[in-house]
Amino acid sequence: MAVAQSLPAANSDSTTVGTPSRTGKYGEAYVNEISTPRYWLAAEGSYYTVQNAADDTQITAHAAPAVADLSTKPFIHFFNGNAAGGKSIYLDFISVYTIVANASATRLFIDGYVDNKGSTSVTSGGTAATPVNVLSSSTATSGATVTAGAVASTMTSPRKIFHTMVRPAIGIALDQYHFSFGNGLTMSQGAFVQATVQSTFTCLPPVIIPPGSNFGFVQISPNGAATAMTFEYCIGYFER
Repeated sequence: MAVAQSLPAANSDSTTVGTPSRTGKYGEAYVNEISTPRYWLAAEGSYYTVQNAADDTQITAHAAPAVADLSTKPFIHFFNGNAAGGKSIYLDFISVYTIVANASATRLFIDGYVDNKGSTSVTSGGTAATPVNVLSSSTATSGATVTAGAVASTMTSPRKIFHTMVRPAIGIALDQYHFSFGNGLTMSQGAFVQATVQSTFTCLPPVIIPPGSNFGFVQISPNGAATAMTFEYCIGYFER
């Protein structure tokens, strides 16, 4: 078995070479990660971001989003349009920047719904954005359709995969809400002050969206008035 502690000469992609290997009891490969996994995903052209089409252009969410709305009113929606057997979408993070907060709401919850409908569950509303590959030399494009705003969604068999309180008081303008997927309880959040702008960090479970499936990111603001939240957003995800 060849061993090289020093960095060997690079091989071109797709060149057949003999390499030593080590596997676990299920046949999974052990690897020595020189950098963070996200950089390897970016380096192979698998990592994408998506956000408002124009800077400082706010998007309007639903007015008075209530618990009873369930999966029907996401303010961010993903559909994986890749062909059956193709790439799945793995969410990394979602960051939401509030311009106008939902008036009168006593709290802010976020729910997540998935659905294996086989087609998009979006029936109307929202603004579609264009995902961007972070590797400038890559020609790979995303199979995701990302829609943000007052999206109307009709899922076939919605499955709620999380429900979490983001703010235990009314939201205010300039709040920032950051969500991390699949990293466990690795973040901390300080005390909330009702009348103070907050930058919150919320840990959420892994979310995988297979081809033909949908994901709805739903705002719930109990007692919210008809004044809708307006926001900007940025999302990071990868496809493999």
